[in-house]
Amino acid sequence: MALYRSKLPRRFAVIGIAIGFALFVMWWSIITYNLFHFPAPETPGNYSAPWLFWFLRDSMFILCPPLVLEVVAFGGTGYAVPLFIWAVAALINGALYYCLGLAIDALVRKLRCASTSPATRPTPRQR
Repeated sequence: MALYRSKLPRRFAVIGIAIGFALFVMWWSIITYNLFHFPAPETPGNYSAPWLFWFLRDSMFILCPPLVLEVVAFGGTGYAVPLFIWAVAALINGALYYCLGLAIDALVRKLRCASTSPATRPTPRQR
C-alpha cells in the first residue's frame, strides 16, 4: 500500500510557527513602543486597559499553548532566556499544529472514503 502524502500538516506547522513568532513580535512591540498608551506606574488614578489588549492577552495561550513555558522563564532572567523560550515555544507550537493538521487530514480522508461507494474507491496504485 502506498503512503499518502498530504501538504496540509506541513502547512499547519508553518502557520503554527508563524503564529508563535507573530505573538512574540506583537508583545515585544507593545512593551517597547507602548502601543496602548499605558500610563507610567507612578501615575495615580484608575486606568483600565482597552478591550483589544485583554483580547490579545487572553487569546495568546489559546493560539500558542507552549507559551506557558514563557511564564516559567520570565522570573527575572534578563533578555536572552525569554527570547530563547519564545523560539522554543514557537517551534513546539509548529509541532502541535502539525499534529492538528494530521488529525484534520485523516478526518477529511475518512469522510471522503465513507462517502464513496466501494466500487468507485481508488486502489492504492491509482492515488
